[in-house]
Amino acid sequence: MTLWVFSTDNLDRPVEQVSGILAAIEAKVRTFTHHPIIHNRRVRVRAIGKLELLPPSLREAIRAAHEATSSYTGVVTQFEI
Repeated sequence: MTLWVFSTDNLDRPVEQVSGILAAIEAKVRTFTHHPIIHNRRVRVRAIGKLELLPPSLREAIRAAHEATSSYTGVVTQFEI
């Protein structure tokens, strides 16, 4: 399953809009690290795209979710940035 969560076109929006969007994405990604459903169903979380354009805190949240689920082979959830 692939989810498209942020287009680079959004980077042209006002800073307060972009920061709000990225903060919402980061909050959700952080839940993947410890979410019981993610772990019970052995869902592997991956992110693809231009991750270098993201704020460090969001990149860290993505890294943590990826590492916490990297051994799972159930469902692979991939979100594209």
